[in-house]
Parts: sequence; structure tokens; C-alpha cells
Amino acid sequence: MALRYTAEMSDYVDGTQRRKSIASALIQYTIDQCSELKIKNLFSRLLERNMPSIRILEKFGFDKWGHMPDVAEVDGTTCGHLIYGRKV
Repeated sequence: MALRYTAEMSDYVDGTQRRKSIASALIQYTIDQCSELKIKNLFSRLLERNMPSIRILEKFGFDKWGHMPDVAEVDGTTCGHLIYGRKV
């Protein structure tokens, strides 16, 4: 119950469909639904090297809420995990 007004947002757009405003539409739709669902806090977790996702989250007013250094391994490379969030 402590996190009943908090939701995690996650989306993936296939590489062949990127740069078509699909991610922006998905994020805006998620934000728009928060009021009806009584969500007050929205967050997303992503790899720190995922600059396109960081940029789009910041475009929608998300701020960095947390950093877990060197906790993920992708293709043999270690990287950190970020948590981006915003009040809605």
C-alpha cells in the first residue's frame, strides 16, 4: 500500500519504427492516464548508456531520481542503471 500512488513506466519501440514519435505518444498517453488511475508518481528504469531514452524522458519533465552504478551487464560491458521519475 505504501506505493499505491506510484507506477513504473516501461516502453520499447522496435528499431525499424524509431524516430516516428511513437515513444512520445506512448509516454504522453501514460502521463494522461495517471490522473484517472490516481497515480501521483511515475518512474522509469533504464541503462545509463541509453541516451535517446534519457533525452525523451527529460523532454517530458522526468528527472534523475536514482543511480545504481555498475549493476547491469550488456554485451559483456558493465554499466549503471538509472531511475528517472516525475510527479504527475
